[in-house]
Amino acid sequence: MSTWTAPLRVTALPAKARLVVFPHAGAGPGAYLPLLRDLQPLIEVRGVTLPGRERRRGEPVGTTAQAAVEGITAELAALRRIPTVFFGHSLGGTLALACASQCDALVVSGSVPPSTREIPRTDLAAADLMLALELLAEHRRTVVPVPLTALAGAEDEVVPVKLVSLWENHTSAPFREVVLPGGHFFPFVPARRDEVCRQIEHAALVSA
Repeated sequence: MSTWTAPLRVTALPAKARLVVFPHAGAGPGAYLPLLRDLQPLIEVRGVTLPGRERRRGEPVGTTAQAAVEGITAELAALRRIPTVFFGHSLGGTLALACASQCDALVVSGSVPPSTREIPRTDLAAADLMLALELLAEHRRTVVPVPLTALAGAEDEVVPVKLVSLWENHTSAPFREVVLPGGHFFPFVPARRDEVCRQIEHAALVSA
């Protein structure tokens, strides 16, 4: 039985690609459902759930970076092998980087690159703050061999565009930066959803 990941959307026909979503602090993968409604039908979606969130709400909130990364990567490694894209927003982007041994492309949005050594200027619950600090410290020098797309909100005051640009330091493969109108939670604004989906689909096509 999967603990850390579970299907958010299955496909009627065999999927051509898999998207794994990593939620932002305080949220579960269900936060992505409205965003992903227009995603191409042959992309299956799987969501990461941390302890104390959504279907794991009966568990104590909080986890270590090591436990999360080991649990997530083990479950994903056991799945049928198809081109896989990770998408993480804010804290989810950092966790996605830490688990990137199991993906073919990485998309992050509104996320601080660990190489900057900066902490996002936002209110985090104690458990989320501890996880963020661990991930940022452990992955300052992490470089992944997969294409990386960094999405930024032009008006994001939590993670400014100048920081998002530094995600380039974390890949040895092609890097793309895309700046869209909006603040920190721009991917979840209805007017931005379509473009965010297109960026995810582009990453899936490149990785296929």
